[in-house]
Amino acid sequence: MKILNYKNSDYSEESLKEFFRTNDYLFPDPFSNYVNTDAYMEKLIKYGEILIAIHDNEMAGIACAYVNDYESFLAHLQMIFVKDKFQGLGIGRNLVYGIIELAREKGMKKVMLTVDKTNLRAEKLYKSVGYVDANLKHEKKNKKYMEYVFVKNEMCGMSLKESQARLLEMGKTIHKILEANNIPYMITFGTLLGAVRHKGFIPWDDDFDIFLFGNTYGKALEVLKEELPNDMFLENEESEPLYFHSWAHVKDLNTVAICDQFPQDNIYYHHGLSIDLYVAFEMNESEIDLWRLQENLKYQQRKQKSGLLTQNELDIIRKNINDDILIEKNKAKDSVDKKAYGMVLNERIMYPEEIFPLKKYKFEDTEFYGPNDFDSLLIRFYGDYMSLPKEENRIPHYSQVERIGDKNNA
Repeated sequence: MKILNYKNSDYSEESLKEFFRTNDYLFPDPFSNYVNTDAYMEKLIKYGEILIAIHDNEMAGIACAYVNDYESFLAHLQMIFVKDKFQGLGIGRNLVYGIIELAREKGMKKVMLTVDKTNLRAEKLYKSVGYVDANLKHEKKNKKYMEYVFVKNEMCGMSLKESQARLLEMGKTIHKILEANNIPYMITFGTLLGAVRHKGFIPWDDDFDIFLFGNTYGKALEVLKEELPNDMFLENEESEPLYFHSWAHVKDLNTVAICDQFPQDNIYYHHGLSIDLYVAFEMNESEIDLWRLQENLKYQQRKQKSGLLTQNELDIIRKNINDDILIEKNKAKDSVDKKAYGMVLNERIMYPEEIFPLKKYKFEDTEFYGPNDFDSLLIRFYGDYMSLPKEENRIPHYSQVERIGDKNNA
């Protein structure tokens, strides 16, 4: 799925009008007042902002807003709808996020919309991304229903320290659940580096990474799914219809986190702060390269199924990967082999003696399990890991994080 700004797309004014005419039943206002659809769309094209959702190379939905009120700095979301056959894929939610981000870029402080109070699905969607009831009503002649005004306040951004504090809280919860169920894990990548170099978060980072292990991965996902609190949930192929990652996430339901580095993640229904649950598989070291290529092919196929790649793009990628697979299969293998751990889409390998026995590392105000030999792994991951990067490279993982409520108090 892709979200395009109409102004930067190849779509014509007529194609928008046709989409509007065909799907006008999805948007009863202004048609309950007998407004000419073409004239209404012409006004939006001229004075408003229009986002188009593309799925399977088809226009799946649109969102329109006025984002030019520089007196009150209030954007107005006029309409949003998604074709019936694309319902349930998170397209509407991503269009809502797109309008919010567009309003922010234009300098708006709030986004306002009206919604039919009998449309419980729409009300639930808007509330879930931070809109609140403004306690205003629109009662107009010829209306078959009453509209209520909802406002999205853009004054709820979280600081880096607040994001780190929330991620730490989530990490502690995951640790307690896994430890209570005797499931091994270890912190990894920037989280392990932060523990060694800073005794906590890397000062400019708001990411948290965990390695689980293949032989207990299924059990780990089962217990997390059952035991995570109401403000967190396990995101994988069972809970997210468009899931394409090769590992699961634990997502926060009380935040919306925007990550410009990985815009493809925006296709997912939930956008909260996330902890990656990477999985490391043990196998013969000589098998890892072939296994990784095969897993990469599956990953690319899932991306195409989710609408992130065209069929032509997948065909090109598949050919290149299959060529590499053939080369790898024809390689002569050493007679002496050893066990190692491999991870999907990462060329770094780890050896059992570097990982086990696990030991605890101080991270902020608590302790998490980490590898037996951090030095070997961090050198392999980062080289001279104790040297700080250049200042221009010290950037957080997330571009913007907002607080949207408290599920525990819902």
